[in-house]
Amino acid sequence: NVAVARGAYAAGSAEKAAGYYQKALQRSRVMDSPSEIARNAYNLAACLAALHSYDAAQACLDEARLEFQRAGIPCRELSLLEAKIARAQGRSQEAVSLARAEQKKPNDPNDAIRVQWQLLLAELLCDQDQAANADTELAAIGPKQLQACGTDVRAETALTRGRVQMLKRNPQAAALQYDIAAGYWQEAGRYSAMVSALDQARQIGRAHV
Repeated sequence: NVAVARGAYAAGSAEKAAGYYQKALQRSRVMDSPSEIARNAYNLAACLAALHSYDAAQACLDEARLEFQRAGIPCRELSLLEAKIARAQGRSQEAVSLARAEQKKPNDPNDAIRVQWQLLLAELLCDQDQAANADTELAAIGPKQLQACGTDVRAETALTRGRVQMLKRNPQAAALQYDIAAGYWQEAGRYSAMVSALDQARQIGRAHV
């Protein structure tokens, strides 16, 4: 179930992945394996968040947190997903507070999770039309940091840069970033996301011819 779920999620099918993670979670509960319950609950939460089922995703995160604690396993990704859900539900200040608190922690600056926090903060600033501040957050992510991240994080970085450029009224620069994002999504095999990024680039091109 977990293997199929991972493949489905990587291919961009969160709904299919959620079904398999749900089955895996039920089985891990029967086994009473804290580590497996925690991982499957977290992964199910990620799928549910992608499907905009935020309350159900938060319930899974609450279960995952308890089980990670019971297993004695740290999970820094959990707070990140919680902050993303808060943003999606309009609780922007809560999401900003979580991101700022994470920035104060003595983490490795090249850590991929740290980069994702920077991205989330940039997106939150874009939500508030603070393009300059968002640009500052993105500028803090160095090339070596991005290189250490996965292809999906690089794609998301390009999308956020594109959004900042649109706020700064630089449509050509924005379209270039969306094209870059599309290339990363193609490399990752996320073809629906690739098409979406290409469509954004084309729409910008048509609107500013």
